[in-house]
Amino acid sequence: MWTSLRAVVVGAVVVAVGACGPPIGVVRLSIPEVHRELAANVVATGSLSTASRIELQRRNFAGQYDDDPEGVLRALHAELRRTGADGNLLYALAELSFDHALHGGGRPYYLAAVVYAYDYLFGPGASDRLDALDPRGR
Repeated sequence: MWTSLRAVVVGAVVVAVGACGPPIGVVRLSIPEVHRELAANVVATGSLSTASRIELQRRNFAGQYDDDPEGVLRALHAELRRTGADGNLLYALAELSFDHALHGGGRPYYLAAVVYAYDYLFGPGASDRLDALDPRGR
């Protein structure tokens, strides 16, 4: 009886200690790896930038973009029209439109990418949002 009780207690302690691990981990990267991650975008690497992925997550479209990019782009455009010039949203729309154009969306999405990128770089409030250290302006 004591042996089985001891086994249960030891098992519970092992599970409790294992479950108390941190929910967030740290991965050591080299300087070139960090630069590559920070500078990644559809044009340079073929994958979405961190900034665009964050905008998709903020608006609850992260999982939906892969399945329905046109629907997500329509919803993001409608939000832009409703809320006005939001630099983060403009950048995401430019990059997502270009990404969709590359993957079968065609000419209308290339044009949309140019319009959103132009508005991000030169539209109202551009001088306030562009920062020399922010890779999105490059």
